[in-house]
Parts: sequence; structure tokens; C-alpha cells
Amino acid sequence: IKKLTKILQENQNSIEYSIKLTATSIVSQNNSEEIADWYLFPDQIKLHNVHIKQIKDIVQKLFVNDQSIIKIKDKTKTIEEQLKQNNHLPVFYENVKCEKLHGLWILVCCHYQRDQRCGVIGPILVDEIENFVRKTDRTDDVHCLKISHVGGHRFAGNVIIYPSGTWYGRVLTCHIPLLIDAYTSSSTDLKDKLKPLLRGYLQTS
Repeated sequence: IKKLTKILQENQNSIEYSIKLTATSIVSQNNSEEIADWYLFPDQIKLHNVHIKQIKDIVQKLFVNDQSIIKIKDKTKTIEEQLKQNNHLPVFYENVKCEKLHGLWILVCCHYQRDQRCGVIGPILVDEIENFVRKTDRTDDVHCLKISHVGGHRFAGNVIIYPSGTWYGRVLTCHIPLLIDAYTSSSTDLKDKLKPLLRGYLQTS
């Protein structure tokens, strides 16, 4: 995280837009401290086995040269349009596998060190999401990640939905069925019921 943060900061002027960097709880198959898996949203891709020595080149290609699925610097098309039209996965080193992610992705802030509120509420929401997904047989379509600090702990629980990048705050376990139903069905009426929880949108991360 520190190495990636440093390189992103060094290239901020060339990147020209803000990138939100956060850690997640997913266990990688590789136990090396110098190798990690990356999730990139709203591009909906996962990079496997990124070595610390490869970070600079990958940042150059993805963010400076804007060669991911989503061309953030291209203002002629929306993110939704680009996701539908572009199935081209970026190519990196031989050891770095790029995987297209499918379905709904729910990111829940579970960060305990900054503020106990997300650290307490977040894991409870994740349990509720996983239970509801199993109960409704949607494990192939709905995925959940515990993430670190995203800001606004007073709005705990903080939940971000991708690929739309919709950010909700003060989410409780009672909201989970509505949240998942709204985005798996793309129902405008159900999404309208979530408006009191709406914090905004994260177009890139």
C-alpha cells in the first residue's frame, strides 16, 4: 500500500484525476509480502500477482496512459457506456493475470483504527450481506469486500456499490435486502427508497 500510494502521488499531475486507494480483506493465494492482488473499480477488473517492482509500470499504463477498460480521461462516453462496449483487458507482465469481474460488488468500510463505528458496524453488515446472498441463491451475482478507510465514519455503515459507484451511509442490516434487490433488479423505484441513505457517487477508484 505504501509503495503504491507513493507512486500514485508522484504521478498525480499526469494522472489528472483522483484515485481512492483502500485495502481489502481478501486472502491472496500468494503469501509473499511483495506480491498482491488489485481490484480496480469501476473498471470491474482484478489483477493477480502484482509484484512490488511492477507497480510503477502498471500505474503508468492504467492511470497515466489511461489504458484500462474505463478511459477516465475520455469525456465523450459515460462509464456505463464504456463498460458495455469495451471487453478489452489490459495486458501486463506474464505473471500478472487480468480478470474481468462480473455482477454486483458491495464494498463495506470495516476500518477500526480510524473510528470504531465502521469497525463495529461494517462486519455486521458484511455478515448480513453474505447471509442474504446465500439465502436468495445469488452467490454468483453479488460479491462483498471488506475495505479500509473511505472517509465519513460518522455516516457508518458506509457502503459503496459497483459498477455504479453509488455511496450510501448510515446503512443498517434492515437495509441490506432492499439494497441488493435494488441493484440486482435495476429497479428505479427500489433505488428511490434508498435516497435517504445516499451520500454521492465515486466515479473512479
